[in-house]
Amino acid sequence: MAHFFLLPTNENGLITDADILTTDLPTALEAPFNFSDIFLYSHGWCTNATGAMQSYNKFGIGFAKTILQGLAQTDTPMPAHLAVGIHWPSLLSENQTSFVNFFEPLSYYSMEKRADAVGQHAGYSFLRTLLENNKTLQRINLIGHSFGCKVVLSTLQEVIKDSISTDLPVNVVLLEAACDDDDLAPGDIYGDVIGGFPNLRMLVTMSQQDTALQKYYPLAGRINLFHADDRQALGAVGPADAVKALFSGNIGQINVAPGFDPTVSAVLANLKKKFVVADLSAIHKYRNTAIPPNNPLYKADSWGGSHSDIFFGELYALIAKFLY
Repeated sequence: MAHFFLLPTNENGLITDADILTTDLPTALEAPFNFSDIFLYSHGWCTNATGAMQSYNKFGIGFAKTILQGLAQTDTPMPAHLAVGIHWPSLLSENQTSFVNFFEPLSYYSMEKRADAVGQHAGYSFLRTLLENNKTLQRINLIGHSFGCKVVLSTLQEVIKDSISTDLPVNVVLLEAACDDDDLAPGDIYGDVIGGFPNLRMLVTMSQQDTALQKYYPLAGRINLFHADDRQALGAVGPADAVKALFSGNIGQINVAPGFDPTVSAVLANLKKKFVVADLSAIHKYRNTAIPPNNPLYKADSWGGSHSDIFFGELYALIAKFLY
């Protein structure tokens, strides 16, 4: 059994549909649903409500198909799961034709802060309600892309700050994370996340083909008039040494190339680690290369490169094997 619903928020990160926390979610956590797995997704910057639904639908179908195919090989039934997508206003206007959206690049810093606010308020309220009403859950999975990774991490940080924890497995997937490479280090903005959940595991993707994070993310740090620094994105360079040290060597390194097979023994060994770093550079480069007759699998652009190239089988297989 599976079910999906959307968690709408306003610009302050507050959930705009109060029934979700008071009625919908508590009901979903009771019989006869008996969900064992929950997935919480968050999109990134420059995504309106229509784009969010399209992304969640596309990712959800492709990802679920991969999981089902993998489980079928072992005669394992698909876990009953509840999938929840957060939609946060990450554009100046939800109207795609609005003139104001031409100024969207100027909203970078405000949207970066908004992503954290969404996690601190909406994400936190959702996860707290989930843990308070849990009866059958066996696994919590949080998946973010770009600034959506900030939503996910600030959700977890806020839960820890409120002295709420869980012994359930908490799996975090950060796709091309638009946050600093040391944000998870002790004393930093998400510095309590790694130590706050005893059964936390984390998968982080990075790519040399991600122009948004390789080029423009550090540039945004250097031109910040209020707090200029030499920022590096987690999704560009991977975790800083201070973050790696928290896992005491329990770190897996994987390169994802065309035809990637997560069942290969060396790959499986890395996927079982508590912290997994997956380099998508090779598969991103391949997907953006013209394939006869001049039909690339993904058309990168000069601003983002392959930053939003997250809808393909090799990535679904990577995540599925990491989780199951």
